[in-house]
Amino acid sequence: MALADRVLALHKDIHEVLILEDRAGDHFVVGEASRKGVTLLADNMNMASQEGLLAPVIILGSASQFGGQQSKLVGIEYDMAGVVLASLDENKLLALSMKKESLGDVCQIISAALPQLKELARETGAVSAAVTSTVEAENKARYFLAGRYPNKSTQIIIDEVSYRRGDRQWEVHGSVHSGIWNLPRRFLVEVDEDDGFVKRYVSSSSSAVLALVATACLVAASLVALIMLLTGFWKFQ
Repeated sequence: MALADRVLALHKDIHEVLILEDRAGDHFVVGEASRKGVTLLADNMNMASQEGLLAPVIILGSASQFGGQQSKLVGIEYDMAGVVLASLDENKLLALSMKKESLGDVCQIISAALPQLKELARETGAVSAAVTSTVEAENKARYFLAGRYPNKSTQIIIDEVSYRRGDRQWEVHGSVHSGIWNLPRRFLVEVDEDDGFVKRYVSSSSSAVLALVATACLVAASLVALIMLLTGFWKFQ
């Protein structure tokens, strides 16, 4: 059983578990498990504060200041839920969300289980689980893209997920739509099968969309010219 799944099983009111890895100051999801219900961290961890509420990204930023004091555990009430954060090693963070009323119980359970969880993370060599399906590969890509495009109005559309046996990589193709006035951007996210890490990311504006916009503009200009020509002709008559 993956580490995130083990943590999820510790208490029935834990909604989700994320294993985050600090890479040059940015937190990337390298392991995850969740139940049906509120997914506070997955939905909002990359958003800035809104309407005076403390966003999870700020909570994570504060929790990352654990430094060498890896025995620390933090429990925070956030909106209608609770958040627990604990350090697994020098650059990996355990983040959980649960029912607000269960925050105290979950803090005690995680505090007691933390030494064993850290040992399990060391034994496995990595806290992320292998990616064995197209669904898992798509979820990894979505988490990665959510960090790059944190706006709530952004839409991430997955077109194709394929697997390269030669180097054991998943390829996730799709497009990001970040606003009505912004052109969609095509992307390729490559996810490693063995550790679930994003190994490569490529993004560019869709040439097809640009061609379509150019064609639409040309047609519109032609129609305007035709209407003006016809209007002038009938007036002349």
